[in-house]
Amino acid sequence: MAHEVNELCKLLFPDTSTESVEYFNDITEYIKKIGSQNWEQISKEPERLSEEMKHLTEKTQDLAFTNYKTFVETAEISKTIMKDLGKSKSSVNQFLEAAPQFVQDCETFVKDANSIMEDKKKLSNIRNHTDKLLELLELQTLMREALNCEDYESALDIYTFVQSLSKRYSNIPIIQNTTSEIMTLWYETLYHLFNQLHYDLPLPHCLQILGYLRRANTVFKSTEEEQLYADGVKNSSDGLHLHFLKARNAWFEKAVEDAKSSESSEKLLRRLVELHRIHLFNVDEFAAMLNENLLKEDESSFESLLNQCLYLCLSFGRVGADLRCVMTPLFRDNVLIQFNSGLDKVNTQFEQSMRVYKVASIKNVPRPINENMASGPPEILLDYYPLAEYCNGLLTVLNSIRITAPLNIVKDVNRGFKMSFEKSVQILLAFYHREQQAFTDVERQNYVSFCVCFVEDLVPYICKCLSISFPPSHIAECLGVTLTVLQDSKILHIAQSEICKPLNSITGLDLN
Repeated sequence: MAHEVNELCKLLFPDTSTESVEYFNDITEYIKKIGSQNWEQISKEPERLSEEMKHLTEKTQDLAFTNYKTFVETAEISKTIMKDLGKSKSSVNQFLEAAPQFVQDCETFVKDANSIMEDKKKLSNIRNHTDKLLELLELQTLMREALNCEDYESALDIYTFVQSLSKRYSNIPIIQNTTSEIMTLWYETLYHLFNQLHYDLPLPHCLQILGYLRRANTVFKSTEEEQLYADGVKNSSDGLHLHFLKARNAWFEKAVEDAKSSESSEKLLRRLVELHRIHLFNVDEFAAMLNENLLKEDESSFESLLNQCLYLCLSFGRVGADLRCVMTPLFRDNVLIQFNSGLDKVNTQFEQSMRVYKVASIKNVPRPINENMASGPPEILLDYYPLAEYCNGLLTVLNSIRITAPLNIVKDVNRGFKMSFEKSVQILLAFYHREQQAFTDVERQNYVSFCVCFVEDLVPYICKCLSISFPPSHIAECLGVTLTVLQDSKILHIAQSEICKPLNSITGLDLN
């Protein structure tokens, strides 16, 4: 069909050079209409077309005359539109040229806005923490006031607090500035404290200054010569003790020189003896001060304090003033004081527990043997909480003296435990006589088991712990006797059967 239409188009329009069928899409329907007519109709078609052409021409002319103004306005509008389109194109080109700079300016604006928001957030945070910041800014003033008043304790607390802040917030400028200012003031204070050691000061004041310097973790670097001397005295990483000795020695030498220059020859020797007696080492003052401080120490610091004091006494021995013979009784007496105090608290606690104790009205079920508990307290004590608390209290007292206790207090310790056991037996008897009339058969049997546990489990276990804390072999070695002789003497023996004998009427046991 397409080929036929093409041939027909060539016949109808021989002058056209277009061979594409699409060129004739507009007249395809007209050709089909012509093809369906007869010859007469086809022969009249040219005339009809001419008349139609004439009619359309007249109609077009009439339309042109009638709408002349409209055509003119349309032409002007078209011209204006073309002009506006030209301006629009120019504006678009200008916009495209300015767009990169505009985008860059927008990005800069976003960055500036973010920076402003960050600053606003920081300022808001500062406003919310104004009180804390003011307190931080006042630290320097407080530090200076404390130093002016020689309140070194408060100054040391401020210094320690600032050091802690510096470690945690080292990147904050205000913390850095405050730390720098406080450190400057503190180093001036350290110099002032160290300089005081060159003047006439009592021993407690000297030791107090040393305490401030030690707590501030001050490290004094010594020369090679001083370090060699320090290695001979003590293997220590700091030379604080060496600087202390040097400062006091400088002051003492100055005092001697002043005596030589001010005293007459016949009084000079007396003056020198008096200076050495008073200022070299005041044994009585040091011993009294140490005894006062020992009463304030707890058990945990006794070991370190003992080591420091013995080392100090050994250093004094280098100049013929060994204080170990004075120091040992002080520690021994204070260890016994704390031991007896702890034992009294345990006894009082046991008595109070027995006052409110209620014997179980249900028959106790025997506990299975736990091999893992063989080295610890008897597990059966858990059935009787007063005995468990009493056992824990005795073990706590024994542990508190286990490290620092001298062997020569073993007799006093044994006597203390013996008296505690005897008092506990009396407490158990008093409880039985007070409550026996109200006992049921089950409660009576449970209380008998309670007393049997005390006799057969608690007392032997504590005696075993006591022998471990004070090994008989060490005591025999110190006494210069054999272990057999020591055991035969029964010096360290606690007669468990004699102690628990009053309970035989309750337990029915024969411990003879």
